[in-house]
Amino acid sequence: DPVLVSDISKAFIKGLQGNHPKYYKVLSAPKHFVANNEEYRRHSGSSEVPLKILRDYYFPAFKASITEGNAKGLMSAYNALNEVPCSSNDFLLNEVLRGEWEFDGHVVSDCGAIYNIHANHFYTSTEEEAVAKALKSGTDMNCGGEYGKYLSGSIESGLISEDEINVNLKRILRSRFLLGDFDP
Repeated sequence: DPVLVSDISKAFIKGLQGNHPKYYKVLSAPKHFVANNEEYRRHSGSSEVPLKILRDYYFPAFKASITEGNAKGLMSAYNALNEVPCSSNDFLLNEVLRGEWEFDGHVVSDCGAIYNIHANHFYTSTEEEAVAKALKSGTDMNCGGEYGKYLSGSIESGLISEDEINVNLKRILRSRFLLGDFDP
């Protein structure tokens, strides 16, 4: 039930993040955005979901978590949505999440999801392309080793610029400031 899940999510997020006037206790990251419908092919499958069903059934709890619950993080899903891996899905992460819902937090991939873009979804030709695509699409943090292994190569081959990476870095640093990581 999209309404019930939305209400439960908002309460859970608010409780976790706390009510301190300056700092968050934790930054909630609802997951798995979105249409993470099966375990068997979760690293390689694509959920084929019409836009109306996305907006009426899948999006409401995530939207409420962001716009009303004020979640400051979000975890993308392993799966692809309509043939585009969720961790490199510009429509999901930039158009809907950051555009329509005005999300100002950070997005983290599920562990291994950036690896899946190239190795299991076959969405890109190289690991460097997968890393660049994920970063440009709005996945700020990589749970896994792909950013560490392939980011330099992505920059060197011109797939992404340091200025583009700074957009992601700014969101990660902002999250750390909200937690008070740099304050005494």
